Amino acid sequence: ACLKGGMPDQALSLLEEMRDMDIPMDVISYSVAFRAADSWELAMQFMSEMDAKSIMADNIVFGAAIAACDRGRNLPLALRFLEKMKLNGLKPDLIIMNSVISASDKADEW
Repeated sequence: ACLKGGMPDQALSLLEEMRDMDIPMDVISYSVAFRAADSWELAMQFMSEMDAKSIMADNIVFGAAIAACDRGRNLPLALRFLEKMKLNGLKPDLIIMNSVISASDKADEW
C-alpha cells in the first residue's frame, strides 16, 4: 500500500521495523524493499542480505533490483544481477530486459 500510495520511504521504514521486531523477512518483503529502493546501493544491500539468509530471489526481486540499477545508472551491477538470475535458473522477461537496455542507454553503452 505504501508503494502504491507513492510513499517508498514509509515502506522502507516498515521493513526496518520488521527487522527491529525480529520478524523474519521473506522473498515477498524483500520484493517490496527492492521496489522501494531509491538507489542501487540499497538493491545491493538487500541482495546481499537475501544471499546471507539463503532466500532465493525470484523474477520480481531481480526485476526490481535491475530497475533500481537502471534508476541509479549502474549498468555493471544490472548485468551482474541479470547473470545471477540466469545462474539461478530464472528466465528474464521483457520488462527486465528493457530495464537492462535502459541502464545501458543511460550509461552510454548502447
